[in-house]
Amino acid sequence: MKKKATLLSNKNKLLKYTGNNDGDQVELSRGAAGLLPFHICSYFNARAGKIQNRYTKKKIVFYSAHDNTIMALLSQMGFKEWTIPNFAAVVIAELHVKDDKYHVAIKYVPDPSLIKNLKEVKSHKLPVQGGHVAFDKAEEGMHTLEEFEDYLMNTRKSFKTEEEWKEWRGPLDPNKNYGEGDD
Repeated sequence: MKKKATLLSNKNKLLKYTGNNDGDQVELSRGAAGLLPFHICSYFNARAGKIQNRYTKKKIVFYSAHDNTIMALLSQMGFKEWTIPNFAAVVIAELHVKDDKYHVAIKYVPDPSLIKNLKEVKSHKLPVQGGHVAFDKAEEGMHTLEEFEDYLMNTRKSFKTEEEWKEWRGPLDPNKNYGEGDD
C-alpha cells in the first residue's frame, strides 16, 4: 500500500508542473519557475562578457531551493517524467567554453547520496526542437549559450521582470494568507 501511495503522490507532483499536455506544461512551468530562468541566463551572459551586472565577477552562483522549485525549473526547461527530488537534490547548470564558444550543460541529481563521483553525471539537452521529453530519454550533450537562452527566454517565454510575472499571476487576494498552510 505504501508503494501505491508513493507512486500516486509522485504522479501528482509531476502533474503540478506538467499538466495533461504540452500546452498545460508551458503555462504551469512558466509561472512556477518565475524569474529563475532569467537569473540563470543573466549569470551566464555576465560570465560570457555580454552584459555587466552583479554576477560579472562571480565564478560560481548557488541557488538554494525546495523540491517544488527544482521540479518547476525542470519543467520549464522542457523535461517531464523526472525522478522526484530527494533531500539535497540539485540541478547543475554549467557554463563551458568549447571551440571559443560558450556552451551550457544541464545536469540533474535527484538523490546525491547515490552519486559517488559528480563527473559521472550526464549532461542533458533541452528539447529545443519543440514539445517535451522524459528526462531519462533526453539527448546527452550541451547547447550553445545562445541556443539555451533563446529556448528558455523566447520559446518557453520565461519571465524577464518581476512586473511581467506579477501581471501574469494577477492580483493577490489581500484577505488570503499565502504560503502558510492554506486550508
